[in-house]
Amino acid sequence: MLTGKGIDLRFLEESDAAAVVALNQRNREFFEPYSIERPEAFYTVEYQQELLRADLAAREADQKYAFGVFLQASQELIGVLSLTEIIRGPYQSAWLGYYLDKAHNGRGYTTEAVRRVVKYAFQVLQLHRIDAGVMPHNLGSVRVLEKAGFHREGLNKKNVLIRGRWADHLHFAVVNPIRRARADEGPVLTDLALRSKAVWGYDASFLDACRAELTLTPDDIRSSEVFVMEPDDEIQGFYAFSGETPVARLNFLYVHPDCVRRGVGSLLWEHAVANARRLGFRGFSIDSDPHAESFYLKMGAQRVGEVPSGSIPGRMLPLLRYDTDNAVAGWVS
Repeated sequence: MLTGKGIDLRFLEESDAAAVVALNQRNREFFEPYSIERPEAFYTVEYQQELLRADLAAREADQKYAFGVFLQASQELIGVLSLTEIIRGPYQSAWLGYYLDKAHNGRGYTTEAVRRVVKYAFQVLQLHRIDAGVMPHNLGSVRVLEKAGFHREGLNKKNVLIRGRWADHLHFAVVNPIRRARADEGPVLTDLALRSKAVWGYDASFLDACRAELTLTPDDIRSSEVFVMEPDDEIQGFYAFSGETPVARLNFLYVHPDCVRRGVGSLLWEHAVANARRLGFRGFSIDSDPHAESFYLKMGAQRVGEVPSGSIPGRMLPLLRYDTDNAVAGWVS
């Protein structure tokens, strides 16, 4: 389940058919100007059960993920979001579609739901890009996408048949700022780690002693989970973990000095935790720099002891443990 402000999101199941019908029936007049033509049977439980069974098969095949939006207070279904047309290989992309009960528009629920699903798509599904189309006069939906981080890329002329007429759609997209590191990026990441560590006031001799431990080789990158944050073609930070289940070792999490206090570390952490859980890890072991301990504690880690530094003889480091079953980017099992 994905949790947000005032709403919960979860995969729709066949048992939700009656609620989907009720949502579409009470909003039929509101939804129709933006929807493809649907048969009358669409508004029956039997038809929706068939669609939901197809959605389940598509999810198992990694082709579509359909989420219901539920009010936290009552668990009433008030909307639906779907990731469709998923393409893997060199594209790693999907299209986003959504609709929300008219009675609950204007309360920020749609924006919150889109943000949560995009985060799930990037962190758990590890998609690279999400596209969305909006009719130009649907200003509310345009604002939702813009607030959720989408950027307008152009206009698709007469690309969808809506109520018997070919309709234009504004083309929006958002790109995952975090990607897997390339094997040849070791020197860049090593330099970033050293520059990041220098922010804490360590002198040149100390950093020289740490250089070997902070060096990433091509083999390190190939054999570990190494991801960089690069929203504008400039690497702002990276993380790396390795090991065998159930507990991974978080070897690196560093932010470029120019990007400190911009949320980069938190985003990398969220991605690392989601990635670890996706791979079956139940937790992280962290040999933390003393200056970084407060960050990890804020993220939910706990101090469980001390461990000798791998670079400075006689120096002890905080040993931390994080349980990935706590939560993953708003995803609760």
